[in-house]
Amino acid sequence: MSAVEGTVEEAGEEQVTAEQPEKGAKESRPAKGNPLRRIALGAGRLSPVTRLLVVVVLALLVIASGVVAGWKASQEANAKAVQADRQAAAAAAKTEIPQILTYSYKSLSQDLAKGAADTTGQFKGQFSMEAQQIIEPQVPKEQIATRAQAPVAVPIDSSGNQVTVLVFLDQSTTSKAQPKAQVSQNELRVTMQKTGGKWLVEEYQAQ
Repeated sequence: MSAVEGTVEEAGEEQVTAEQPEKGAKESRPAKGNPLRRIALGAGRLSPVTRLLVVVVLALLVIASGVVAGWKASQEANAKAVQADRQAAAAAAKTEIPQILTYSYKSLSQDLAKGAADTTGQFKGQFSMEAQQIIEPQVPKEQIATRAQAPVAVPIDSSGNQVTVLVFLDQSTTSKAQPKAQVSQNELRVTMQKTGGKWLVEEYQAQ
């Protein structure tokens, strides 16, 4: 073999050797990291229809997460509004029940007018009737004076514009026949109705 032929064969062997991959070399793998990034990288190898489906699914997931977040926010806002109504109704009952049940023969007309202003619904008519038929004839005659206080009022139930409140009532009464104050304590179950933006007494019953 000539020197030229030997050189050509050596060069060919070197070229073949260079083209063969080195042993132990690692094959390329998809990049790790964000799942959305992997989906996006993989989308380049998908058909147009499949890529469109991937985009639609991702968009629906984003929309769904927004809807869930909005629903949760709405539920929290509603719960806070209900709680605020319950507290407002209880505060109103704590003031209005004593006004309805407080009157004196010395200022009967004014006292009854205050009490009537705190009532609503059918109870408004009942209160007016009771005032005319019972309170107005007897109180001046017997010189009755009664004073009520509500140290505690607790909301126990609610539905729409109605709240049920448990009112703990202290009441002292004097009269011509009983000059010394007679003290009584009662628990009243009061139904409060929101009317014209104000909580008013619709009904009350002794427990």
